[in-house]
Amino acid sequence: MPLDADTVRSVLVALGRPSATATHLGEGFASDAWLVRDGDTRLVLRIERPDAGYPNSYRLEHERMAALVDRGAVVPTPVAGSWEVEPDAALAYSLTTYLAGSPTSNEALAGLVEQVASFLRTLHGVPATGDRRTALI
Repeated sequence: MPLDADTVRSVLVALGRPSATATHLGEGFASDAWLVRDGDTRLVLRIERPDAGYPNSYRLEHERMAALVDRGAVVPTPVAGSWEVEPDAALAYSLTTYLAGSPTSNEALAGLVEQVASFLRTLHGVPATGDRRTALI
């Protein structure tokens, strides 16, 4: 079950986006994801699930995404994290830019192999540091 609307609203207010709207995108292993619309801007907000029982990796993800953006990779750009906005937040959260996309098919995958390979080469060029339990690389 997704987090309640009041929780999402309180995070949007903390982020300085009180007039933004949020549409639930889905539930992951440790987070709920929301599409945030703030005027013409679209963002993705992930909020940790309090029942997940796993440490979140948002700060590390932001570091990795920023490094990938610096190398020209097309990945979400970090906007803000709970540790930057309200260090004592009850729940951790991550706000990034939104990347439009759609699922692919096995037939279309052959045409994407070089793009995926190029991205993996870029990803492997980013130093892997930090806690190995939350490392993304």
